[in-house]
Amino acid sequence: MKKRGQIAGLVFVLAAVAVLSPWLKSRSAAERLFDCKSNLRNLGTAMEMYSTDWSGRYPDSLDKLVPRYLPSIPQCPAAPRGQGYGLEGPESSHNPEGFQDYYYLYCLAENHPGSAENLPGFDGIHSVIERP
Repeated sequence: MKKRGQIAGLVFVLAAVAVLSPWLKSRSAAERLFDCKSNLRNLGTAMEMYSTDWSGRYPDSLDKLVPRYLPSIPQCPAAPRGQGYGLEGPESSHNPEGFQDYYYLYCLAENHPGSAENLPGFDGIHSVIERP
């Protein structure tokens, strides 16, 4: 009798997982996007700290932020292993005003549902950029 109860309980748990699975996947995608934007904000803070130490100039590579401003370059939680974030300077298409002291950070992952290529992004003027 005890065994039947355990089997019934297991069947119930498996059915609940099957029903909730789509909801759990969409929730985790939202969490990954939130974490990605948080990483971009942290990178932006490190860029500003670097700029303060280097007479207003931004680095031309994210590697220059390690280890003084960040312990390591974060990886996007939605990206395949080894993909993280990219950096563009004043020549970026996201800088139509032509600011000389400008940077654009962007996610290399194309795994954020509903996001355009290289989004979300971040710059020191607009903060997080989610849409073109």
